[in-house]
Amino acid sequence: MHGKVVTQSLRRSAVFTGQEVRIENFSMCSHEVTQKEYEEFCAYNGAQPKEQFGKGEDFPVYFVSFYDALVYCNRRSIKEGLSPCYKIKNSSNPDDWGSVPKTNVDDSEWNSVECDFSADGYRLPTEEEWEYAARGGEKLLLEKFSGSYDVFEVAWFNENTSGASEPVKQKTPNALGLYDMSGNVQELCWLKQGKAVIRGGSFDSQEDSCAVYATGSVPVSARIKDMGFRVVRK
Repeated sequence: MHGKVVTQSLRRSAVFTGQEVRIENFSMCSHEVTQKEYEEFCAYNGAQPKEQFGKGEDFPVYFVSFYDALVYCNRRSIKEGLSPCYKIKNSSNPDDWGSVPKTNVDDSEWNSVECDFSADGYRLPTEEEWEYAARGGEKLLLEKFSGSYDVFEVAWFNENTSGASEPVKQKTPNALGLYDMSGNVQELCWLKQGKAVIRGGSFDSQEDSCAVYATGSVPVSARIKDMGFRVVRK
């Protein structure tokens, strides 16, 4: 999608508050990373997907941490001949990083990860990029949810699920053709103040938590039943 300098103040937004925000050109995957896609490159470093929370190749991956997402992005980039974005221990090859830190274990070397935003490989979106995409890109639509004012049209959340995720791309996409930006699983974004930002709400969330402006954060080692991620590229 095309970049833009945003100076608007959008209601309740944590990032578009009237100050200048520069969004560079980037592309975003139409769906959350699925279990099939994740398992092609990575092993689970904690609990694995369970039937009770949604299990299958087209279900979004969950029980993955910010650390796990770094490994996935670089391994996929390398396989596809792209320049990896992340560097840990002065290397962009995850094989050189050592074991992925366990849940509830912060690792100073992994926490000092560097991101080359000029590289053409896969990475997590920044919070600004995520909300920009959720609002339809340049249009910066004011719909409460990504693609609609009606949460039931676009989101799996606590009122229309049985406490589990659903296969990706089942609800109506937003103006950019992006599915599940509201609901299904919370999506990890790049760091802010030492924590991973999460956006979009989930199957376990109340309606308001699925709004395009809703934001939160988690420790970088957290692995949660309703948290996954989607990827972007320059």
